[in-house]
Amino acid sequence: MIFDLIATEDENILAETNEIVLTQSLADRFYPAIKGNYQALIGENLLVDRYQEPFKIVAICEDVPENSSVQFDLLVSYASYIRYWGEQADNSWQWFDFYHYLELAEGADPARLEAKFPAFSERHFRGQEVSGSVEVFTLQPLDEVHLYSGGLEYEIGKISNGRAVWSMLVVAFFLVLVAWINYINLATVRSIERSKEVAIRKVVGASRTQLMRQFLMEAFLVNTISLIVAICIASLVYSRAYQCARSRYIQWQAGDWSSQ
Repeated sequence: MIFDLIATEDENILAETNEIVLTQSLADRFYPAIKGNYQALIGENLLVDRYQEPFKIVAICEDVPENSSVQFDLLVSYASYIRYWGEQADNSWQWFDFYHYLELAEGADPARLEAKFPAFSERHFRGQEVSGSVEVFTLQPLDEVHLYSGGLEYEIGKISNGRAVWSMLVVAFFLVLVAWINYINLATVRSIERSKEVAIRKVVGASRTQLMRQFLMEAFLVNTISLIVAICIASLVYSRAYQCARSRYIQWQAGDWSSQ
């Protein structure tokens, strides 16, 4: 995932301590008076309550897409992290709560690489000697992160439960099956009721093609209207749920950050 920058002073961002990058929506919330003029924010200071120090705004980026597994409203330079937590956060094998993304060479076998991880863990962690537990390293394709990384420690991404999704799909399938059976039953009953109408139309000269067109057009209109109504209801429910979740997330963050 590439996060495009709206405004920046140069390409070498987040290289120094006390540097920060804001998303577009967070910049609008902190600086409503200059909304849209994001270049004017470059070089401004943002006070971080947790550290009581100003952080220099070095870039404004577009809001993170909803389908990104990594969600954020701001980014702080890694050098700031080391400054506040000490060099051991960068050098000690006990500071291992980081996620690493690897790009394998073309033709590389992920299974062969993963097979080397136990020896790597034993070499650097020596069983439970270093960290107090046996550290296990695994590879996971990016396309499986969203649904199948719930069991990993210190998960930072916006994920879902793959089993729950498949369970809901099974439930949805049976609901559609029941609805289909009910529709066939109702349609059968209605066809019996409309047999008189068909007989009368044939008597007055209606052809088989005309009757087929009539019933197909009725079915098309009913299904089209039902589809439109279903899409509208689903969109409204999703929009409302997203707005509620987003507002709670912003309120939670507002307790930790303030602008200066």
